[in-house]
Amino acid sequence: MAGALETLCGQAYGAEQYKKLGIYTYAAIVSLLLVCLPVSVLWIFLDKLLLWLNVILLGFYVKYSSLVERTRTTFSRDVFLSTEEFIRFAVPSAIMVCLEWWSFELFILLSGLSPNPKPETSVLSICLTTGTLHFYIPYSFGAAASTRVSNELGAGNPDAAQLAVWAVIALDAVEVTIASATLFCCRHNLGRAFSNDKEVVDYVTDMAPLVCISIMMDSFQAVLPGNYCKGKGDEGKFAS
Repeated sequence: MAGALETLCGQAYGAEQYKKLGIYTYAAIVSLLLVCLPVSVLWIFLDKLLLWLNVILLGFYVKYSSLVERTRTTFSRDVFLSTEEFIRFAVPSAIMVCLEWWSFELFILLSGLSPNPKPETSVLSICLTTGTLHFYIPYSFGAAASTRVSNELGAGNPDAAQLAVWAVIALDAVEVTIASATLFCCRHNLGRAFSNDKEVVDYVTDMAPLVCISIMMDSFQAVLPGNYCKGKGDEGKFAS
């Protein structure tokens, strides 16, 4: 908007109307201040507005996209009739996930009761953070397997569902082997990414092999019993 001064001030100067240079400048300042007020308010609430923009755009996509035309439905009595079926799978699924994450947090709290709690808590937190960071990779594999298995079982293709399971197992095995080997080779530098305390760094180095084993076990747990059971609808069995 300030670019308008280039035209106005240039013409005023060429016409030797020098006072208009100041008038145009002050007019630009007042105009830009008025424009800045709504822009500043917009920036203050931009995070919330962007969230709602995402919701609005998603709503338009669901309403008008041809890709979801076959699944589009109206809010009817069937929604309430399906609530019981949803809860039957949702509650065991929530219990399954919560028990896993709560157990990790409980380990950190219990480490504070050890004879030397400061390094114990720090090291355990580092190890769990490392494992959690890696967990999202096999978890994404498991989520894909869950979707594919549920789709194939819904279509009455158990053989295709089994093939999808073996495919994700092979993919997960390759990934966890690379991740564990990389972590083991970098075990002497792992602690330095979190702390400068030599005791903590050395302790993390000693714990790294166990973290590698934990990553391998947790990886297959994320793929098979976790999300695979969701695809089959066996959340209750796994949660128990």
